[in-house]
Amino acid sequence: MPAYALTNGRTRPRGRDTPIESLVSVTEYGRRGAAALEIEYRRIVEMGDQLISLMEIGYALGVPVGVARVLVSDLAESGHLVVHAPPPVAAYGGPSQEILERLLDGLRAC
Repeated sequence: MPAYALTNGRTRPRGRDTPIESLVSVTEYGRRGAAALEIEYRRIVEMGDQLISLMEIGYALGVPVGVARVLVSDLAESGHLVVHAPPPVAAYGGPSQEILERLLDGLRAC
């Protein structure tokens, strides 16, 4: 199935925009109601048993991060997930040069 079909052609979340650095976790409601969800949504809820990033969700589903962002946003809006936004860069001074270089190396390796 094409990735855009999972989101009904949407490229942006309906609600609040979710930064790609965000982590997500499942709610109690999500645990109880996961069985009634479509398979992609159910897989995301199951992955949310531990904190997981949008990037990891996209990779696990084999979809672009933008698609994962829309799906996660839908689940957060319905109460199945909680989105934990990253702290503002000013709060911790930002990543070090070494971290940025390692991230860039990892992206190039993909």
